[in-house]
Amino acid sequence: MMLYSVIVHSKLLSLTSCRYHGYHEGDEESRKLRNANYADMVNKYYDLVTSFYEYGWGESFHFAPRLKGESFRESIKRYEHFIALQLGLKPGMKVLDVGCGVGGPLREIARFSLTSITGVNNNEYQISRGIELNRIAGLDETCDFVKADFMKMPFPDDNFDAIYAIEATCHAADVVCAHQTVFVVEIPICIFFEGSYNIILVGVTNSLMKIRLDAIKRYVGC
Repeated sequence: MMLYSVIVHSKLLSLTSCRYHGYHEGDEESRKLRNANYADMVNKYYDLVTSFYEYGWGESFHFAPRLKGESFRESIKRYEHFIALQLGLKPGMKVLDVGCGVGGPLREIARFSLTSITGVNNNEYQISRGIELNRIAGLDETCDFVKADFMKMPFPDDNFDAIYAIEATCHAADVVCAHQTVFVVEIPICIFFEGSYNIILVGVTNSLMKIRLDAIKRYVGC
């Protein structure tokens, strides 16, 4: 029975993975399909793969440059500290993690910087894991999760002191729209770190949003 369950799960994972990656490749029809069904597809994908990710990857679902003699886990932690330093985080600041997974970076950055971090994620299973891991880490009073599509974030305007995304918005159905949503919920003077492309965007006023979006379009080839 267990072997049968593993085989079925493996086939579902393979099928869902193929469909997921198909949305990011192919012709115009594929792109239209991706835009119409991205939320459902992404949720099904991460329902299947999250436990595998945690087992083989850890709690932080991203990569990092590795120094000579440095372990994989050490490189992940150093990169997350680097993000905190680049954002200029200070104790008490309100920070948003866009596409937070189960919250590995969120917890590490919160411990390192003594900030309060909210993770936004549209996958119920990952949020439930993140809440439990926050409790275990003793961060459940300063860090939380909100279930939401980061293309349509439910936060008031000018709500966060700093925002970061690590290898998350690159999977958005519309990359420019995703960043536009981010710029609305950040305070007028804010730093946004985008780990997908290793770029840092410094906000001066929200009136500069169009200039910043045009820069992203050029950078990602939209």
